[in-house]
Amino acid sequence: MLRVLSRSVSRPAGLPLAVAVLLMAFALPVKADAPLELGQATEMALERDSTIKGLNVRSEGLRERAVADGALPDPEIVIGAEGLPVDNPVSSDMMTMYRVGVRQRFPAGDSRRLSRGQTRFLAAATDHEARARAEEVTLQVRRAWLDWKLATQVLELTRSAEEAFAELVEVTESRYRSGQGRQMDISQARLERARLEQRILSKQAEAEAARTALVRWTGEFPSGTGGPGNFPEWPEPGSRLAMLERIGKHPAVRADDERTEAGRIETSLARQAYRPEWMVEAGYGHQRGSDPMGGRMSDKLFAMVSFNLPVFTGNRQDRQVASARAELEALDHDRGARLQEYEGRMDRANSDWNRFGQMLELYDNHLLPEADRAFESTLSAYQSGRASFDELIRTRLDRLDQRIGRLEAWRTRQAARIELAYLAGDAS
Repeated sequence: MLRVLSRSVSRPAGLPLAVAVLLMAFALPVKADAPLELGQATEMALERDSTIKGLNVRSEGLRERAVADGALPDPEIVIGAEGLPVDNPVSSDMMTMYRVGVRQRFPAGDSRRLSRGQTRFLAAATDHEARARAEEVTLQVRRAWLDWKLATQVLELTRSAEEAFAELVEVTESRYRSGQGRQMDISQARLERARLEQRILSKQAEAEAARTALVRWTGEFPSGTGGPGNFPEWPEPGSRLAMLERIGKHPAVRADDERTEAGRIETSLARQAYRPEWMVEAGYGHQRGSDPMGGRMSDKLFAMVSFNLPVFTGNRQDRQVASARAELEALDHDRGARLQEYEGRMDRANSDWNRFGQMLELYDNHLLPEADRAFESTLSAYQSGRASFDELIRTRLDRLDQRIGRLEAWRTRQAARIELAYLAGDAS
């Protein structure tokens, strides 16, 4: 075939178009699909998440509202008439006065400043909620990417084992042809290979499900995307005391802190209701008609101040203050519950990180080398007729299971590291 192609190349004038295109295709380098790195998947998910966008918009809206909360109420224009005759309201006499004025209300006590501060704390809490949402999205993407990485590695490992089983089938058939094996061994070898092919199909489904779970966060992968890339190398997690300090600065906890401060201001706002709300009114009055001496009635200026009297406070002000205090206490409990939850998750993740680190050392130093030696020795014994085919199959499957077990232990340990990164507030 190569000689035919070389002769064809020596006569390009008569080269068919299809063959020329084929040769050019073989000459061009084949571009492999680029792996999807963990950082790239995280960026895609954060850019796509609508909840983060909504929280950012809501925070901006709260900052705008804070300015309005600190402003005075709009002034009111007062227009009216006094002293209209009852028998002829459309007419007027010397007692009739037409008035125009302006009225301004002043909220009780320090309500405006407190309302402005409360809304600003709520805006800050929403900012922290947006960052907490980014941390949560990053956590979920990392978990999904890690599951996809594990499923892909297990699938590749199972496919490699299937190729090794194909070689075992050839060895069994060769021994049978030489009169050293049994027909039953060939049938069993083919059966085990078929079972492994079934296992491959199952692992393919798991890998596709893991990929779909990741797409739920990232959206469709860019064209030319291959499998998962390499898992990043992260430093060892800090001490428990350092982790507890980081947990206290987690965006979700900071959001709780800001809402607690807003709750304290709500209690102060409720107390402002014990203070009067003021209203100032001033205006100009025009009086028609003449005085008893025949002269024109002079126009009048008027002004007044009014305020409410918070006397009966039992069913209003007292209840409002009690409600605000109860809400503030509930916010404190919510923050404590979150810290308690995060501390428990930290201890569990730390335990997994250390325990599965020890398990990986056990796999690398003992389990995997022993499984390899057991298989090699059993294979040698089988080829010399000193071991049964069942023993060979058992050691080969155990070798595969040990490798898969090591991958699963690695995945569990990295999942613990991902959890610790989230609790430390540096996931995103």
